[in-house]
Amino acid sequence: MNEDHWVPVSVIADFKKVKAITNDIQEVVSALRRSSKVQVDESGTMVKAIAVDRPRTTLILRDLPEDSTQEVCEEILFLSNPSDFLARGLRPTNKLTLCMFLENV
Repeated sequence: MNEDHWVPVSVIADFKKVKAITNDIQEVVSALRRSSKVQVDESGTMVKAIAVDRPRTTLILRDLPEDSTQEVCEEILFLSNPSDFLARGLRPTNKLTLCMFLENV
């Protein structure tokens, strides 16, 4: 992948499941062009995902103090404007990391 998120079509064509369907790179390019999830450049040699404009909904807190509790983390996170978000779920992944799944209200 380059800095603009383009990937050579040949990388996609080399996937095992794609090769099981076809070895024709032009057929791969044609299928990619019909997709609503990716875009193919004019030359038909590069492909990238179409950006989806949606808010991020997962917050990961790392390197927390060992004595941190879920309640303290919630208080810190919602100091700015607690009415803007609703915590859908909290999941401690280990002692020092907490994942919070948010949705706008």
